[in-house]
Amino acid sequence: MKQKLTSFILLAAISLLALVSCGSGAAKYRNDVAVPDLCAAADPLIGDSSTMATMTDDYLYGMMGIELDGISDYAVKVQASGANVDEYGIFKASSDENVATVEQMVQSYLSKRVETWMPEYMPEEFPKVQSAKAQVYGQYVVYCILDDSEKSAVFNAIEAALKEE
Repeated sequence: MKQKLTSFILLAAISLLALVSCGSGAAKYRNDVAVPDLCAAADPLIGDSSTMATMTDDYLYGMMGIELDGISDYAVKVQASGANVDEYGIFKASSDENVATVEQMVQSYLSKRVETWMPEYMPEEFPKVQSAKAQVYGQYVVYCILDDSEKSAVFNAIEAALKEE
């Protein structure tokens, strides 16, 4: 009987430890990294980054439909040469409470890009727009309209820069 009780207590303790450790599996991200530092990590991973232009507040509001309320810092870079549709953006929400709103605005923008695409304009670039993706890393929302390898490299570099040790 004593052996069964000991086994039960041991099993309960192991189960409790397993349950507690499951909750701590989510990645934790810093919220003190400057957006220009994240761009410095991303730019070298994009083939034509030297011809990308940084967009203004007016561009975000007028072309992207993104309101700056709830965003403390951002950078949106688009291909200025017209050679392709490469683009990425990094938004830092002003608080944890604003992350979902910022993510929704970015997702709406990406959907709008697909919906308003003109098939006769650079049809070879449309797959980038269709596979555009946004990721959330703590208070940062990052989107990429890039080819798959560049997109993956940018997301990995930004995540590495933001991940807490």
